Formats: sequence, structure tokens, C-alpha cells
Amino acid sequence: MAPSSTASIPGIPPLLTILNLSPRELTLSKLERFPTPPGRPAPPSLSNLHNVANLTHNITSLLSKTAIGKTPVQQYLPAAGPETARLERVPTVPAIWTREGGDYKVPPNSTRTPEGEGVEIRLWRESRREVLRITFEADNFSRKYFVDVNPQATGTSRAHVTAVTDEEGRGAEGVHYTATWHHGKHHLTLASSGAASCWMRGVPGHLPLSALSLPGTHNSAAHFTAAPSVRCQTHSVAVQLERGVRFLDVRAQPDLGSSTLWLAHGSFPVALAGKQYLDRLLEDTYAFLDRNPSETVVVSLKREGPFEATDEQFATILHDKYVNGPFADKWYARPAVPTLDQARGKCVLVRRFRLAETLKTGVFPDGVDGWGLNAEAWPYNTPNSLALGGNIRVQDFCEVLAATNVDAKIAAVKAHIARAAEVGHVRPQSEWYVPGRDWRPFYVNFLSASNFWNVKVWPEGVAERVNPAVVEYLCTEHIALAHEAAGGKGDAGTGVLVADFVGRDGDWGLVRAVVAVNSVLIVKERERVEREERERVERIQWEEEERERVAEEERLRIEAEEEGNWEREEAERAERARREAEDTKAIIEALRRAAEKEERGGLELEPEFIKRDEEREVAEQQEKPDVRFGKDDGTVVAVIEDPEEQALAGDVA
Repeated sequence: MAPSSTASIPGIPPLLTILNLSPRELTLSKLERFPTPPGRPAPPSLSNLHNVANLTHNITSLLSKTAIGKTPVQQYLPAAGPETARLERVPTVPAIWTREGGDYKVPPNSTRTPEGEGVEIRLWRESRREVLRITFEADNFSRKYFVDVNPQATGTSRAHVTAVTDEEGRGAEGVHYTATWHHGKHHLTLASSGAASCWMRGVPGHLPLSALSLPGTHNSAAHFTAAPSVRCQTHSVAVQLERGVRFLDVRAQPDLGSSTLWLAHGSFPVALAGKQYLDRLLEDTYAFLDRNPSETVVVSLKREGPFEATDEQFATILHDKYVNGPFADKWYARPAVPTLDQARGKCVLVRRFRLAETLKTGVFPDGVDGWGLNAEAWPYNTPNSLALGGNIRVQDFCEVLAATNVDAKIAAVKAHIARAAEVGHVRPQSEWYVPGRDWRPFYVNFLSASNFWNVKVWPEGVAERVNPAVVEYLCTEHIALAHEAAGGKGDAGTGVLVADFVGRDGDWGLVRAVVAVNSVLIVKERERVEREERERVERIQWEEEERERVAEEERLRIEAEEEGNWEREEAERAERARREAEDTKAIIEALRRAAEKEERGGLELEPEFIKRDEEREVAEQQEKPDVRFGKDDGTVVAVIEDPEEQALAGDVA
């Protein structure tokens, strides 16, 4: 539903638009408005935002952190309505306005602008200083949540949604939501945010891994203290994985003296303190997969550093020591994109290096040539290219020479997301993906860019602009645009979004947004299963009805056949009766004539009559049960078996 035209009229409060980015229908069941307390800090703005999320405490947030660490709502507002929320005890004030009921529904992965009598939600009623509390329910009212919206909060801000407990203290465990408020568009996104460490658990395993929307990190290992132009992350790989990242971009260089690989960014080590090795990064990854066997991690490896070794040497060390060693069961290194089930509990190798001759053939017992998903090369600074090998379609527009070019970078990222969204992976079971037979490339989308010679466009500066812009795009435009562009045939996936400084200052909004987009895939797959189940039941019913129809037709045929036999027999009986009546009449006539001749002195029957009856007797082959003629000693005798006719004949005689 489009916003009302009054939303743009000065003085009239704008309508609130809500995106339900989850696989469950949400019902907006209660609205409350509270006054912003007097004497509190000024409304938060981009200049004083602290995106430090405290996800270990289930408390309500104003959807943005102020400079003092708490929002007015946290310090001031009560728990939601008559229920008891798990909030810290704070001074409270009564709501200045409440509306119960309405039960306005927002379908899964849909955007709605409630408007009209009894359902519209405007950001305020009397004053811009009002705080709007929305209570919503999920899963057929079995779970209840609330979120507070401050219309004065500017920019883009996020918070964990409060789960409300019932009177017995039972809460909405297991399913959580994150709210994202976009001030400029008056837009609230409610995204499901289950356990980030095992979010793949709910994704159907038969889908190709490339069907999933995957959050990734650029130069994942470059999180140590280093030069600003080298450092790209603020959290270790172990933390990244726990927070939901599933694509690691790793650059390394062979240490020829020890046959190990050390981590690099360009020509430099990732840490000022000295070389850091791939071994530790992989140990953390294996440990994560052991704890979360439902997950998989795509590991893209590229040779970087001072170029003391070749790609072929890099490949040999990686194969012999790391992938084909004691942890061989932790790797999927075949040259075709796997299904999710094939990849669960494993690292999926994407190689950005040439193979040694010994690795080009004979690696796999079934004779499949190659090793790893081939992404040896793609055009430098490309906005859209298919990498060598065909497994990766990439956007890597990285030469942002000045801050003014960042907008072009953002446009390139959005365009590649749109390409990924148009691909449909949910298909009938008969068309399920088979690795090696079908072709389903990853859409890899680098949000990173930099210019070594311009401090304003070093990795952190670019990330500060690109990452929030992409989050806003995913929350306010992506789903609707994806459905429109693909005509409903695409899955609205994002592909793999590879970013710098993911989770900086505790802001994991980009990861959560990408993971939440998978709800479109999950819902479409669920609808496919339900549709095929309905079709299966309908087919069984049709087959049963068809069997009943055939049986009924057979019964009717038999009845008709039996009816036809009866009619034929009746006709035959009627014909026999007719002939018998004619014969009886003829006999009586013959006897009458005989009687008349006897009166005149002649006793023999007429020769013509006798001859005719003899011929009829032979033709009918004894079909006349009542009368037969024979000769006895040369005398013609008429034998009449019917008692009445015998009596009549006696009378005539």
C-alpha cells in the first residue's frame, strides 16, 4: 500500500512504513504513545550515535544509542502494557494514547504502509517528541514483541527488539527480531535474527550454496593492529563467524623456508607485530564448524605478498599441508558449486591462484579434473564480470580515486545485488541442482574499495559510507525491486556481500540484513513444498476418483451387457411364441379342414400342408415343443402334446 499523499504535507505526521523481513507473518496488535521525558539529552543524531549493541540483555531501545549509552526510552518508559517485559527497573510514565486490537497483518518479506480508518500508523499525533511503541505478534500469536520508535532519531539506527513475557514469565524464546529505523524514509524494518552462529540450520540443504545470501568480509584476516591502508576489519575471524559471516576473503604468501602460508594484504603482513599464519585462522574455523555442524564457510584464498613465490608453489603448499592433510574431512575442494548439505561442516575452497600441474588432474578418485572452485582471474576494477572458470560472477570496482567516487561504488554494489536477486533457485524436485551437471555461480559483490594515495578513501572511510547505504537499500528497496524486476521468479538473494569493517563498534546490521534476506528463499521453498504436497494429494485424489470412475463405467457396461442379453433373450422368446402361435393356428386350421373332409368322406390331410409342415419341421430342428408330425406305417399322424389342443382335437374328431 502506498503512503498517503498527506505524508508529504508540512505539519501532518507522515505514515510509518514497515518491512517484515522474516519468514513469519507479523500482526500489529497494539500501539502506544509516550512523551519524551523533559530534561533528557537532545535527540540522537549521526554526530552522537554509538552503534554499540548490547545483545546480552533483552532491553528495549530507542533504536539508536545516545552519547551517554542509554536512550530516554530505556530510562523512562514502562514495560509493554499489562504484560511483564524483562526490563531493568526504571522510572515510568503512563502512555498518553493507546489503541488495542486492529490486528493489522504484515505478510512475510513484504512492505506495508498501514493507512485508512482504524489501521493507519502515523509517527506522532500531537507532538514530534512522542515515542511510538508497536507491539506485534508472530507465529499465530504464540510470540509477542514490542519496539519503540522515536521520530526524532535521524539517520539509520538499530536495536534488538524486546520479547514480551506472559503472566507466567514465559517469553518468546528461540526467535528474535532486530529493528532498523530509517529516518529519512520513515521506514521500520523488522528482521528475524535467530542465533547468528547457526543461521544456516533453517535453510533447506538441497539448494546450491550459491542460492544463499552470504555475508562476507574483505581481507578477513586484516584485523590486527596495522597501517590504516592495510587494516580492513576490527574483529577476529572467530568473532566474525560467530556473528554470522560465512565468506572469508584470505590473502596469504608462502613462507618457503617452512612450507607454511602467512597472511598478507597486498605486499604487507596483516599485523605490525609480525607475520600471522594461516594455521591459526583455519584452527578457529574448524573449531567453529565443530560447534556448528549445520554451517559452512566459503574460504577464498589468493596469493599476495612480496611475490617471493609462485601461484603453483602456493597451490602445492595449500594442498599438501592444509587441505589434504589431517583436516581433509573439513574441506570441500571439488571444482563444482556444492549443495548446502554437501558443504555443511566444511570449508568450501574458492581458489584465486593457478594450479600446479600435479593438481590439474587426478586429485579425485572419480576422475573429475581440477581442484577447488576456479576463480583464478577476473578483469581488474570490474563492475560485472564472470571469473575464469565460470563459478564466480563478480563486482570488484575498487579504484575509488576520490571521496566523490564512493557514490559510483554504491551504485555498482546495488546493481550487482539486483543481478543476484533475479536468479531463481527454488525449483520443482525433479529440477533440483546437481553439482557438475548444472551451473549456478556465486554472485560475489565487493563493498570494499580504496586508494592508497588518498587518506579519505582508505578502507575505513569507504566502509563508513558504503555499508550503511547498503543496509538502507536492503531494508527499504531491495525486496520490492527484486520482486518487480524478476516478476516473482527470482529469489531476491543478495549474493555474497564482502565488506570492510564489519561489526565495527558493535554494529552488525549489515550481516543481520544479509542473513535476513534468506527468509525470502526459505518462504519460497516452503511454498514449493506445500504446493507440491497439495499437488501430490490432489493427484492421489484424482487417481482414486479415476479408478472409481473406471470401475463405475465397467459396472455400467456389465449391466448394459446383461440388459442387452436379457432383451435379446426376451426377443427370442417372443419370436418363438409367435411362431408357436402361428403353428398352432395352422394345425387347428388343418384339423378343421380334415374334419370338413371327413364329413365329405375323405380322411387324409392336404398334401401341400403335409409337405410344408415337414419342411418347417426340418428347418426349425425341433424348435416346436408342442407339435410334431411323423409317419406310422405310411399313415400321417399329427401328435399334439398340449393338453388343451388335444382336447380341442378330440372335439373336432
